[in-house]
Amino acid sequence: MNGYFDVFGGLQDSETFNILKITVFGTDDSSSFKMDMYQTQLKFESTIMTKEGESIYAIIDFDFMGGNGTMLLRKAYKEFDHWQIGQGWASFGDEDLWPNILE
Repeated sequence: MNGYFDVFGGLQDSETFNILKITVFGTDDSSSFKMDMYQTQLKFESTIMTKEGESIYAIIDFDFMGGNGTMLLRKAYKEFDHWQIGQGWASFGDEDLWPNILE
């Protein structure tokens, strides 16, 4: 969850700091408050072993970057015996080889 409370004004009711919109004349002194879940991601995953010893992997992953903070489905698929059924990113490369990055 991300939020801010602008005490002295200047953000013009926006969650980002936009330098071009700052009034240099000091006329914007309105305070504002905003909170959203845009940066939140939720993921549910499970692995089930069959009686034959094969594994079935399932995942559903979404965030709140849709229009006006609505949920946006990122991934939802099942993997079984080298088959992937559903929506994923496998067509763009092997996801396990991508580096984990934190900025």
